[in-house]
Amino acid sequence: MKFKYLFSLLFILPFISNAQIAFTTAQSQIYDGRSNASEWDYRFRDALTDMRYNTNRTFSDSERKYIIGNSYFNKIFIPGNILYENKIVSKIYALRYNAFRDEIEVSNGDKIEYVTRDPKISCIIGMQKFTFKPYIKDKKQKTRVGYLKTVYQGNSFTLFERKIKKYKAAKKAKNTLTTSQPAKIVDVTDFYFCNSNEIATYVKPKKKALLALINSKERSKMNAFISKKKLNLKLKRDLIAFFKYYDSLLSAKSSDVEL
Repeated sequence: MKFKYLFSLLFILPFISNAQIAFTTAQSQIYDGRSNASEWDYRFRDALTDMRYNTNRTFSDSERKYIIGNSYFNKIFIPGNILYENKIVSKIYALRYNAFRDEIEVSNGDKIEYVTRDPKISCIIGMQKFTFKPYIKDKKQKTRVGYLKTVYQGNSFTLFERKIKKYKAAKKAKNTLTTSQPAKIVDVTDFYFCNSNEIATYVKPKKKALLALINSKERSKMNAFISKKKLNLKLKRDLIAFFKYYDSLLSAKSSDVEL
């Protein structure tokens, strides 16, 4: 067990220098280990929830052996930071995202703790920022809250990805022509668009829906851009390209106004 932990630690250390580049973008005030240590240590401890409060969100060993899949996209703990109101409040800690429970885990020695699910608290894991944020997906406009990962940060908006894991119950064969399906944990990926600090809105990966989401004055240019670049809006890279170009149009307009 100790060898396995040491191996994981040696594996993640090379990521630290690259991860620190991302951390600096969020720093307006940081933990310095000296003058403000007591203040940030207090906030950091306040941002954690002990594992005992989360035991009802796990499967028993007897249940797990019949389930295909796991709770993580990456099981390895990666160097990261915890932010409170977009200010770093911790030293570099080993973090990972539990996509099934929609929680961020912190490796604290032999103990695993969880970051408190609070809109004021976000995390940077490696080069990825996770924000606990309200969002709307269904047509009934029911607001939910969960972790959204930033995939593109524009000057006036943010494009988020919500990539989670969900439990799919086993299905018994109805007749001899069908086969039984085992219980499994499946991947679910959605994208959300958000202006400033508003509630994030579901991005339906279709041209008509996307054009309705953006500024009406830019729709003709964006429509032409989709055709010219032959974008497949169901692909993540093409969806990002769409919003990146849209951001460039908004930025150009803002510059013209200032001039």
